Amino acid sequence: MKRSILISATLAISSIAFAADGDDAMLGFKWGMSVQDVKAAGSRLEKKDTNRSLEIYEVSSVPKPLSDFEIYMLIFADGKLVKISAVGNDISGDPTGIKGKEQFKVLENTMKEKYGDPKHSYKRIGSKLYKEYDEFYQCLAYDGCGTWASIFETKDKSVVLEMNGVRRGTGYLRIVAESKPQWSNAIEKHKTKKASSDKDAL
Repeated sequence: MKRSILISATLAISSIAFAADGDDAMLGFKWGMSVQDVKAAGSRLEKKDTNRSLEIYEVSSVPKPLSDFEIYMLIFADGKLVKISAVGNDISGDPTGIKGKEQFKVLENTMKEKYGDPKHSYKRIGSKLYKEYDEFYQCLAYDGCGTWASIFETKDKSVVLEMNGVRRGTGYLRIVAESKPQWSNAIEKHKTKKASSDKDAL
């Protein structure tokens, strides 16, 4: 399930700044790396999806792994690394979200030290349906009920730290780093190719 979520996730954030190939991305990778570059760095990749100019790989043995994170995904546009996603281990037995919030806070503080204060921070629950104190993760899993996320930005990337719900008492953290504006440009190119393909098919 987590892998499917990672593959389908698109948190596009645009900016006029431009990341250069070779700038630090996350996990020890650099923006603009090719699949072969990643392999040469000692990582093992498994292709999960190809959609026009976008290729999605699951990667193991990353150069700089995160503690308590289990799944890493790399997205390449026209052969160059433009997005990285990482999903943490399940946080379970935590109906009120106390453990999850603490883990989130530790990572958020670490990211503040590196990137400065977040540009946006959303920490609210109980907007729909799941409003009880012990329904923290059900709320996060239900569209429109709650959000627990912080967004950091630098000149060359956007980094999103978010909490996700699975079921009662269970959730997980996810971190997404996007090269800017290459990721946004890649999405626009993808949409254009999709529209062109649909037009040709009609």
